[in-house]
Amino acid sequence: MDLVELLMSEHASLRIYFRHLRDMKFDSFFELDDFVINCHARMEDEALFPALDVPTKHLQTEHEVLKMLSNGIRVSMAEEKSELDKNKVALYADTLESHNTSEEKTVFKEWRQVSKDKREEASAQALEIIRSFGLERYLRVTGFSSEFLSLLK
Repeated sequence: MDLVELLMSEHASLRIYFRHLRDMKFDSFFELDDFVINCHARMEDEALFPALDVPTKHLQTEHEVLKMLSNGIRVSMAEEKSELDKNKVALYADTLESHNTSEEKTVFKEWRQVSKDKREEASAQALEIIRSFGLERYLRVTGFSSEFLSLLK
């Protein structure tokens, strides 16, 4: 398994999570959001995108949009001391799903053109990001096993 296969697997996990959005409690949303912003997007921004020879600035900008949406949800909940606003979370989920689909169609296909050394370097960097996020948290959020993750090359 390589980095793009891992990221596409994460996209599949995220689709499942957000399709069950209506039943999501705010603490589940914030754990998932923390994963998206502080692990998944970081792996793309810091490991995958620099290895590619295609424009990725628009995708990095979309990561910033997701951060802004997330912060808006957090501020709204703190100020209003209310339940999770399902409409704002739905906007976040729709934005994330559209973004992930765009990545899969535009940049992930370029991964095979990257040299083996660069791919291995990017994968090693991604593993460091996962470790800094917390391996147990990562496995819990993604539903992956440590054996699955060990296949990352």
